[in-house]
Amino acid sequence: MLRKSHWCSKEFPRSSFCALSLPEGSLNYLSHAKLAVVSTNNVLDDDSVVYVGSHNLSEAAWGLVTPDEKHLNVANYEVGVIFPPSNNSTGIKNNIVYSLVNFPPRAYVGTDEPFMFSFV
Repeated sequence: MLRKSHWCSKEFPRSSFCALSLPEGSLNYLSHAKLAVVSTNNVLDDDSVVYVGSHNLSEAAWGLVTPDEKHLNVANYEVGVIFPPSNNSTGIKNNIVYSLVNFPPRAYVGTDEPFMFSFV
């Protein structure tokens, strides 16, 4: 879960996050699937990278680099699929992305914030 203290940190890459917008006709429920898209000018094409998985933004899901930066301690395993740049991959990438979200995404603006977990 994303914590407000992380989101508000100066070092946090807020500009890399976008508001969730579900496709019309979807069931309007919050999916557990995580989606990351690397593209040029918000265009899905053969050169884009698409990741779909179950990872949360946590050390448990991604691991923790040791202080000496020589090891990665992994405490949990999650499932994800990467669709790398490859010829004739635009169709499958479009099918995956547009089935999950509206694309291109809408950036957070003003006081918009993602869902965040608060410890009470």
